[in-house]
Amino acid sequence: MLPESQDLSQTLRDRVGLVSEAQFAGMMNTSEYTLQYWRAHGTGPRFVKLGRAIYYRLKDIEAWMDVNTHESTRTTGPNITSRDSTVEELDELVEALESGAVAMGGA
Repeated sequence: MLPESQDLSQTLRDRVGLVSEAQFAGMMNTSEYTLQYWRAHGTGPRFVKLGRAIYYRLKDIEAWMDVNTHESTRTTGPNITSRDSTVEELDELVEALESGAVAMGGA
């Protein structure tokens, strides 16, 4: 990609409020594998797919965070940790599956 194209692409991403998969993973202090898991299971924020690239709109991240905001730990709701798994546990599971250390169950 030419330098001018890169500048235009960044300007467009800034204008629309897009962050890359890597940027969002960094913001959440989690791995890109966790984001892939969330996308596959519909538990994360909405995302934009442009070609092979995945982006997240800031407004979708904020909406997802709003849905997953609670007053106390006794509050139940549609958050990702309500499935008895922490983000770290999901990261470990995804990495184990991808490395072949854990086999997928099946018939």
